[in-house]
Amino acid sequence: MKLGPIVLTLILGSSLAFAENKPAAKPDAKPAPKAPAKPAAKPAAKPSTPKPAPKSQPSVKDLAVAEAKKYDTNHNGKIEGTEVGELQNAYAKNPDGYLYLFDDNGDKRLDDGEVAKISLGTFAATPAKPDAKAKPDAKPGAKPEAKPEAKPAAKPEAKPAAKPVAKSETPKPSPKNQPSMKDLALGEAKKYDANHNGKIESTEVIEIQSAYAKNPNSNLYLFDDNGDKRLDDGEVAKIELKPAAPAKPPEAKSGSKTPPKTDSKGKPAPKKK
Repeated sequence: MKLGPIVLTLILGSSLAFAENKPAAKPDAKPAPKAPAKPAAKPAAKPSTPKPAPKSQPSVKDLAVAEAKKYDTNHNGKIEGTEVGELQNAYAKNPDGYLYLFDDNGDKRLDDGEVAKISLGTFAATPAKPDAKAKPDAKPGAKPEAKPEAKPAAKPEAKPAAKPVAKSETPKPSPKNQPSMKDLALGEAKKYDANHNGKIESTEVIEIQSAYAKNPNSNLYLFDDNGDKRLDDGEVAKIELKPAAPAKPPEAKSGSKTPPKTDSKGKPAPKKK
């Protein structure tokens, strides 16, 4: 069957119209590129808190003064009134405590004169502690101050218990008394008494002051009344040393003739009948 030119023209025209009305194919949409992730910020390093310097160990004198302060009930820096009796009774019950430093003659008791020499320094009552609940207004952004760790006080070394003396039938002589702290301090001070007159004076004062300044832990600290690690002229003047005994005259040898006695004019004295 042959189609006429009119039919072919209509078919071609409709095909072209259909092709023109067909929507064009859209290209595939690409996803948007992602932004690179930022690295997390590092935490700021905290400043290291400096550790407090270790405290120096207390001396024997400091421990003895602290023990005596327990009996200063009115906190006036003196042992007086009824405090004297309480201190004396405490030392009588425990003569091996630190109060032995004030027992100058080593008789295991504290007399009134020895108690009067105890210098406690300026000792005021302990101030009241502030209220722990009341806190100051904290500034915005301020970090709390780091508190230094409190170290426990050093405990004094325990003295070994005395061994019981073994009984024996034959009595043994008692051992010599150990030198007291005062005896050791006087022995140290005698080294600077160059003329052996029992006093520290003139250039001897400078020498003993220089020696104590170089070694404040020596036995000379017993004369440092105010505990300022130096000996002033007043403290040196209080040091009492025993002068050296005078030399004995030479004894006459046996068999030697004694010189004849003379009178006031130098003539030989008449012999007694």
